[in-house]
Amino acid sequence: MSRPLRSIVPWARYLMLVGIAFGGSFVVLISQASSPDYRALWWSSLPYAGAFIVVDLGFGFLVRTPVRWVAFLLLAIASLSFAEFTLRVWR
Repeated sequence: MSRPLRSIVPWARYLMLVGIAFGGSFVVLISQASSPDYRALWWSSLPYAGAFIVVDLGFGFLVRTPVRWVAFLLLAIASLSFAEFTLRVWR
Protein backbone atom coordinates (compact mmCIF):
# COMPACT_ATOMS: atom_id res chain seq x y z
CA MET A 1 0.00 0.00 0.00
CA SER A 2 1.40 3.40 -0.87
CA ARG A 3 2.16 5.94 1.81
CA PRO A 4 -0.73 8.38 1.04
CA LEU A 5 -3.31 5.58 1.27
CA ARG A 6 -2.09 4.56 4.72
CA SER A 7 -2.74 8.04 6.04
CA ILE A 8 -6.25 8.12 4.56
CA VAL A 9 -7.38 4.78 5.97
CA PRO A 10 -7.51 5.87 9.66
CA TRP A 11 -9.46 8.98 8.68
CA ALA A 12 -11.90 6.90 6.67
CA ARG A 13 -12.36 4.65 9.68
CA TYR A 14 -13.24 7.58 11.92
CA LEU A 15 -15.51 9.12 9.29
CA MET A 16 -17.35 5.82 9.09
CA LEU A 17 -17.68 5.83 12.88
CA VAL A 18 -19.13 9.35 12.77
CA GLY A 19 -21.59 8.17 10.11
CA ILE A 20 -22.55 5.24 12.32
CA ALA A 21 -23.05 7.60 15.27
CA PHE A 22 -25.37 9.81 13.23
CA GLY A 23 -27.22 6.77 11.87
CA GLY A 24 -27.67 5.37 15.35
CA SER A 25 -28.88 8.72 16.62
CA PHE A 26 -31.40 8.84 13.78
CA VAL A 27 -32.71 5.36 14.63
CA VAL A 28 -33.02 6.31 18.32
CA LEU A 29 -34.75 9.58 17.43
CA ILE A 30 -37.28 7.82 15.18
CA SER A 31 -37.86 5.16 17.84
CA GLN A 32 -38.76 7.77 20.43
CA ALA A 33 -40.93 9.88 18.12
CA SER A 34 -44.60 10.49 18.72
CA SER A 35 -47.06 9.68 15.97
CA PRO A 36 -50.82 9.20 15.57
CA ASP A 37 -50.10 5.96 13.69
CA TYR A 38 -47.24 4.08 15.34
CA ARG A 39 -47.44 1.10 13.00
CA ALA A 40 -46.90 3.27 9.94
CA LEU A 41 -43.97 4.93 11.69
CA TRP A 42 -42.54 1.50 12.58
CA TRP A 43 -42.83 0.24 9.01
CA SER A 44 -41.25 3.40 7.60
CA SER A 45 -38.34 3.28 10.08
CA LEU A 46 -37.66 -0.45 9.69
CA PRO A 47 -35.45 -0.07 6.56
CA TYR A 48 -33.32 2.58 8.31
CA ALA A 49 -32.89 0.45 11.41
CA GLY A 50 -32.09 -2.64 9.35
CA ALA A 51 -29.54 -0.81 7.20
CA PHE A 52 -27.95 0.70 10.31
CA ILE A 53 -27.60 -2.71 11.94
CA VAL A 54 -26.02 -4.26 8.83
CA VAL A 55 -23.58 -1.37 8.32
CA ASP A 56 -22.62 -1.22 11.98
CA LEU A 57 -22.07 -4.97 12.24
CA GLY A 58 -20.03 -4.94 9.03
CA PHE A 59 -17.89 -2.09 10.33
CA GLY A 60 -17.44 -3.76 13.70
CA PHE A 61 -16.30 -7.06 12.23
CA LEU A 62 -14.04 -5.55 9.55
CA VAL A 63 -12.19 -3.08 11.78
CA ARG A 64 -9.77 -4.54 14.30
CA THR A 65 -9.10 -1.47 16.43
CA PRO A 66 -10.65 -0.38 19.74
CA VAL A 67 -12.98 1.86 17.72
CA ARG A 68 -15.05 -1.23 16.95
CA TRP A 69 -16.25 -1.36 20.56
CA VAL A 70 -17.61 2.17 20.25
CA ALA A 71 -19.49 1.03 17.13
CA PHE A 72 -20.86 -1.99 18.99
CA LEU A 73 -21.95 0.25 21.88
CA LEU A 74 -23.81 2.53 19.47
CA LEU A 75 -25.38 -0.56 17.91
CA ALA A 76 -26.56 -1.77 21.31
CA ILE A 77 -28.11 1.59 22.20
CA ALA A 78 -29.90 1.99 18.86
CA SER A 79 -31.03 -1.65 18.75
CA LEU A 80 -32.43 -1.57 22.28
CA SER A 81 -34.28 1.65 21.51
CA PHE A 82 -35.77 0.16 18.35
CA ALA A 83 -36.66 -3.05 20.23
CA GLU A 84 -38.50 -0.99 22.86
CA PHE A 85 -40.30 0.83 20.05
CA THR A 86 -41.23 -2.53 18.49
CA LEU A 87 -42.70 -3.73 21.79
CA ARG A 88 -44.67 -0.51 22.14
CA VAL A 89 -46.10 -0.84 18.62
CA TRP A 90 -46.93 -4.53 18.47
CA ARG A 91 -48.30 -5.08 21.97
